[in-house]
Amino acid sequence: MEKVSIVIPVYNVEEYLQYSVGGLSYVVATSLHYLYPDLKITVVGRNSDKLQLFNFIHQAILTSELTEDQRFDHAFECTGG
Repeated sequence: MEKVSIVIPVYNVEEYLQYSVGGLSYVVATSLHYLYPDLKITVVGRNSDKLQLFNFIHQAILTSELTEDQRFDHAFECTGG
């Protein structure tokens, strides 16, 4: 069986924000990191222990540390429920 790859091009995106530290967030961050290794991924969450699992991204920060002057090209919510 032949492997089929679908890659969605990302144009002019440098900074990417992802909110949540659950399973879906980890899968999305891992996939984006694999597909776009130069993309600066920032994950924001409430649990510092879970944030430490995202050791392959640009930065992982607590929601209380997010400042108003931070800017991102895209932002996604990856919460479940």
